[in-house]
Amino acid sequence: MTDLEKYIAECEANAIPDEEIDTSEIPPVLDFSTYEPRHCVQKTEKVSILFNSDLLKHLKSYGYGWQNRLNSFLMQAYANGQI
Repeated sequence: MTDLEKYIAECEANAIPDEEIDTSEIPPVLDFSTYEPRHCVQKTEKVSILFNSDLLKHLKSYGYGWQNRLNSFLMQAYANGQI
């Protein structure tokens, strides 16, 4: 058993069972209209894609993080049923 596995086992042994956790003060989330997927940890995959050179220059002109912003834009369009 590795150190990590020992640590996890110890944490699990000392954890409060789920049914004993008091969640009564946590308000329910009923409105997801402000949900933005980029704030969530999501699985991503590397792909190769061909862009028009003018479009690629435009996207890169926004600087570092342009790929994440493009992904967020596409996810928002997907969430809105636009693609």
